[in-house]
Formats: sequence, C-alpha cells, structure tokens
Amino acid sequence: MNRIGDFFIVGALIVFFKYFKSTDVSVILALSDYFKDVYFDSGFCKISVIDLASFFIFLGAVGKSAQLGLHT
Repeated sequence: MNRIGDFFIVGALIVFFKYFKSTDVSVILALSDYFKDVYFDSGFCKISVIDLASFFIFLGAVGKSAQLGLHT
C-alpha cells in the first residue's frame, strides 16, 4: 500500500512545484499568503491550491502509514 501513499506525495510535490515553483518548505510557507485565493479548476470542481496540496499530503501520509482501509 506504500505505492498509494507515494502517488499522493508525488501529486502534492507536483502541485507545489507548478504553483510555487519550488518544493522547499521555507519558500512554500513564505509564499502561502499570496496563494490563498488561487484555485485549481478542473472543469467540474474548483478547489484552493493550498487545500489540494494539503489533501494530497494527508492522503499520502495515510497511505504510507497503512491506515483507514489501506492496510493489508
């Protein structure tokens, strides 16, 4: 089940790099105030970039620790 966690961690890194142009935590935290009103629009849903990256990190942590139905 680690592969599921890896998928979501990579998804979060892609979101960070696409919008923040960095994966450095200090840069992301410094720029986070400027991106609180930036949204990712997929056509059928509109979600904040910060919320999307946070959701991916959460799902990645759940997948890596094998919780909530992802255990074998």
